[in-house]
Amino acid sequence: MPAFSAPGRGTAGADAGTAAAAGATTTGAPGSLTVNGRIQPDGTSELKANGITDEPAYSVNNIARGTPYGYRIKARFDDARGTGSRIEGRTCNYSFAKK
Repeated sequence: MPAFSAPGRGTAGADAGTAAAAGATTTGAPGSLTVNGRIQPDGTSELKANGITDEPAYSVNNIARGTPYGYRIKARFDDARGTGSRIEGRTCNYSFAKK
């Protein structure tokens, strides 16, 4: 199963991935983000991102540090790379490269 990395954000794979903001080294810690989903045979995917907020100044509505959040990502992958965009909420674009 292919695994993809998101430059500067960690990794994302065909089944699961993890990304972390600077300083967040543990999944489930403030500033962490886990991305899960399946890549379909045609390369399309709807991924689910789940994270824990870090600094309130960088969170929507200044939500307290340590608050869980989540959103969906619509993505498309080919043999070497992928791109995706957050479906709801603020704009967030992803790019992935095969590991």
